[in-house]
Formats: sequence, structure tokens, C-alpha cells
Amino acid sequence: MVNDFPILGNDGESIYSNPDELLDLFLNCTADGVAIIDMENRFIRINHMYTVIFGYTEEQVIGRKFTDFQNPEEVKCIIKLVKLGKIYSNVITQRYHQDGSVLDISVSYSPFRNSKGKIIAVLAIFRDMTEFKSMERELRKTRELYDLITGNTTDMIKVFTKDQTVIYASPSHEKALGYSPMQLVGKTCGTHIYLGRERKV
Repeated sequence: MVNDFPILGNDGESIYSNPDELLDLFLNCTADGVAIIDMENRFIRINHMYTVIFGYTEEQVIGRKFTDFQNPEEVKCIIKLVKLGKIYSNVITQRYHQDGSVLDISVSYSPFRNSKGKIIAVLAIFRDMTEFKSMERELRKTRELYDLITGNTTDMIKVFTKDQTVIYASPSHEKALGYSPMQLVGKTCGTHIYLGRERKV
């Protein structure tokens, strides 16, 4: 059932009673980019954060079809299924900024229904993950480089947690001591592996 009560301020005065006003409030206050696409695939609403993320102005987007912009091929299929009632949450994808740069985007799609429950549009919510994904890729490269270095050194390298538990041991341990890194991970520095058995010191 639709809630017909207005949102009231502390003094009981009505602040928002118009649904369009509430929609504008939501669109303008959310930290994510939001787009509403009608059943003919045209953009009918976008918020300010959408323009910030993708670099297009509202005038450049409204009235155009989403297919006028570069999208991964699977987006067409997703939009069709959302029009039938399916919901997609946090789909990680790559999109393009107006300047041509690649963006890592998390996007959620859901049906936009009227008061009678009929699907009249598609709601898409975009979150820019570019910085996070860039850091993730850099960390992966660093880890790969670290593995390359430790995998080819004769020095025995261990990494410990604060409680002195081994969380990494270089492959050189197996050549020097006969124990694989996996046999050492999880041990504490107070545990010595000696002649095939564990001994606490």
C-alpha cells in the first residue's frame, strides 16, 4: 500500500508530500550515479553524480537510448530481463568516460514500477570503483613481483603476524630444510620442525 503521509519536520510542518519532490531529493542526495531508462531504452532521468562519473551533461544524455553509448554486450540482455522483473546487484563491469578513459563500475539494475506495480522503466545505480580496482591491480602486480623474487632466491624468507605466526615462507625452505612452505605456514616462531617432528621451545 502506498504511504500517503507527508514527511514531517520537528515542528510538524510538512516538508515533502510530492512524490516527484521526494524523487528529486533522493537523486540529488545519493553518492551513486542514478539513471532511469524507459521501456523504449531512452534515458528519462539522471542525477548529478551520473554526470560526475561519466562526464556527460544531462542535456547530452536525456532522450538518447542507452545503446547510443558504449556498453558491454551483456547490458542489452540484462536490460531486457530487468523489464521482465529480474534484479541484478553489483555487476562489476567496465564503461567509458566521455573522454574515452576506461572506468571500473559496479552497477545494479532493478525494475521501476508505478503505483499499480507495473514496470514502467529500469532503474540503474552506478558506483565508480576505478580507484579501488586500480589499487587492487597494483597490489596484485606487487604480489606477483614479490612471489617472483622470493621464488628465485636462495634466502629463506618468512613473514610473521604480530603473534609470530608464519603467514608466508619462501620456496627456498624446501630446498634447504626439506619442508614445503605449506608445512611452515600456520606455525609460530616458537615451533621448530626438527627431524620430521614438531618441537616446542
